[in-house]
Amino acid sequence: MGRQRRVAFSTSQYMTNGLLDLIHMDVWGPSPVVSIRDAKYYVTFINDFFRKILVYFKQKSKVFQKFKE
Repeated sequence: MGRQRRVAFSTSQYMTNGLLDLIHMDVWGPSPVVSIRDAKYYVTFINDFFRKILVYFKQKSKVFQKFKE
């Protein structure tokens, strides 16, 4: 069996000083199982300053509208 060495993550080149300085967004879908409100996609927003994650379940046609909000 081999041994695996742990390598530290490099430091980020982006430093956030405020609430909306850097936002990460991801859209996932279509899901094989439909949600209660008939959504097959979900979109996540991660605020890099607070590391807060928001998840919204949406239809594909409404994902861009949620991004603009």
